[in-house]
Amino acid sequence: IVIRRGTASAAVAVMEQGTEHLKAGTSVFIFPEGTRTKDGNIHRYKDGAFRLAQENGVAIAPCVMLGTKGLFKGRRLNTRRLVIRVLDPIPAEEVKVTPARELAERVKEASVEALSKLKVESF
Repeated sequence: IVIRRGTASAAVAVMEQGTEHLKAGTSVFIFPEGTRTKDGNIHRYKDGAFRLAQENGVAIAPCVMLGTKGLFKGRRLNTRRLVIRVLDPIPAEEVKVTPARELAERVKEASVEALSKLKVESF
């Protein structure tokens, strides 16, 4: 899903495309901060990804990544070590009844903890 930043309709388009993919049975990978961060730390999560999961009745499988800094050089991928850790999923039933902001904070807290551990384990 390509995000056209700076347009008023961008968020609506992303939600519509996300819904199409989820209804087709495709998983959707979203950076809840809106992008990958430049400093490698986890910043404030936006609610959109969590609202998308709620509206489509799907579970959330949080992930953290380590090693993305310098991964991209323009449109090319540099060879380097990338570690991705998938955290415990949040079942669709739980996603449905939990406010999006609460889900965002919960996933962020778990992600910060997991990333800290991953940094110690991996590098």
